Amino acid sequence: MLKPWEKEDERASSCVMKPRILSWNVRGLNKKNKRLRISNLLRDWKADIICFQETKIHGISSSFVRSLWGCNHVDWCCLDSCGASGGILIMWDNRVVEKVDVCLGVFTLAVSFRNVVDRFFWAFAGVYGPNSDMDRSLLWDELAGILSWWSLSWCIGGDFNVARFPSERSGDGSRSAMREFSDFISEMGIMDFPLAGGAFTWSRTFDPPVWSRIDRFLVSPDWEARFPLKAEGFVGKVKHLWDSYSFQGTPSFALACKLKVLKKDLKIWNEEVFGEVERNKMKLFEEIQPFDAIAESRALVVEELQKKTEIVREIERCSLLEEIEIGDHVVEFYQKLFHEPSRWRPRVDGISFDSILDSDASWLERAFEEEEVKKVVSVLNGDKAPGPDSFSLAFFQACWDVVRVDIMKVFDEFHARGLFEKSLNASFISLIPKVPKANSIKDFRPISLLRNLRSLFLLFEAASGLKVNLAKSNLIPVGHVDQAERLADILGCGFATLPVKYLGLPLGASYKSTHIWDGVVEKIDRRLASWKRMYLSKGGRVTFIKSTLANVPTYFLSLFHLPRSVAARLEKLQRDFLWRGLGEESKFHLGDLWQLHFKAGVCKCFHAAAAYISDT
Repeated sequence: MLKPWEKEDERASSCVMKPRILSWNVRGLNKKNKRLRISNLLRDWKADIICFQETKIHGISSSFVRSLWGCNHVDWCCLDSCGASGGILIMWDNRVVEKVDVCLGVFTLAVSFRNVVDRFFWAFAGVYGPNSDMDRSLLWDELAGILSWWSLSWCIGGDFNVARFPSERSGDGSRSAMREFSDFISEMGIMDFPLAGGAFTWSRTFDPPVWSRIDRFLVSPDWEARFPLKAEGFVGKVKHLWDSYSFQGTPSFALACKLKVLKKDLKIWNEEVFGEVERNKMKLFEEIQPFDAIAESRALVVEELQKKTEIVREIERCSLLEEIEIGDHVVEFYQKLFHEPSRWRPRVDGISFDSILDSDASWLERAFEEEEVKKVVSVLNGDKAPGPDSFSLAFFQACWDVVRVDIMKVFDEFHARGLFEKSLNASFISLIPKVPKANSIKDFRPISLLRNLRSLFLLFEAASGLKVNLAKSNLIPVGHVDQAERLADILGCGFATLPVKYLGLPLGASYKSTHIWDGVVEKIDRRLASWKRMYLSKGGRVTFIKSTLANVPTYFLSLFHLPRSVAARLEKLQRDFLWRGLGEESKFHLGDLWQLHFKAGVCKCFHAAAAYISDT
């Protein structure tokens, strides 16, 4: 069940309508009680477009649809099941979208819509994929035909019955089917977004349990540009708040005050929109109690274990660490340590040094330019630790147009006076022990941290080794070890067997195995996504391919031999990314053209020689 896109906030100023789409493999709609439970859930979710797969019903009526979705303005279309398997039902609120056309296939049901608000035309296709590899090739051909039938922005959702990468399923699967799926996405130039809220969409309680990600949404680049998945309204909210602030004083003082007030206002806005952290944490504790009670009477099934794991992760994320105060004697120690009793300095009189030209010195001392400041901000990693103002570089990158005037005033002030507000450069000091069982202050190393106290003490725990989280640790036996699993239970940690991943590498795997390269192929496939071609020139594609090769597989190549089949797969991904056109016919690779002309020339010479011999 997937619910990736929601309506815009009613307070947003944009008039673009963003539909809320729900895709769900219901595994049959024949039972009345099941339809009643689904109807109650739909009432809570308030979707605009609903796509059910595997309805297992042949012949659906209007009364049946209204019993599922209690919406007075519902419209619908369906693809009947084949016996007791398959079937797709798409329903929508005609106050939000209007049907323009319908296209029925064997595995797909497509509807072209027109938004009621902004009159934008787009199309949605619901998919219920087959289980056999032979029928899957028919699915890809069918989808390709439907995508070319309407020249519209596309959203495709449903149960494809195949994972795209080995990491998206437990156990082994058909590698050829996964490659065909990735090739289809690449050739059609559509986008595959990562799954939020979990790693898998389907599971079955076998022994061992089985789970995989077979449900997903695929969209065309122009659809994503029209309905972006990023949280909207943030930059507009920042601009509205920023323009409402007015402070007197130096530019750096005004900037520090604005950032301080903005932090408080965004915190209030965050609590209103996303909820208060402490309240959410208490709610999570209440949600985990039933799972603990069930675990006392029986073993949890896979779905329950996954749900409990997600709740535990949320609790860890919301937990706050206890604050520890640093005594005055620590400050006094470092004041004495860095105090200089003598003012003697070494002299350098009479020594000749190389110097730069006066013109270069003048250029270095010129005033800061907005373009160079913007360039520095844009190229830095936005996900690094936030500064003393609690704002990371990602904030300044996203809101540069809002804050750039105030930022440049601070740079001009610093260039003219060499001063700026002290609070802009404040930081925390953390003491990290240099030796085990540190007793005196000199046994600690001071580190300046531009992060909050929570991250500070998390780093202290990691560096000191005073706490080991056994819940996240695994006991891995080498060779045969008696009662290893029982030992893991006693320690309270997990149990795993070789091969396992350690520092990103498969520990204990055969160096000749091709399966260890699945993660590398997956990363390159994701980075060389076909939709990115439309934003890059030929030279840009070459540079992007080189950077991908330099960053991803070299770590593996330092330890493992690259199999020929994996090398061929990587080369194909690079060729397709470089030479294929987006929305155009497939272009020939230069290597293929050379081989074509070479073979044609050899054949021509061979036939000429044969004719000459026959004549003589």
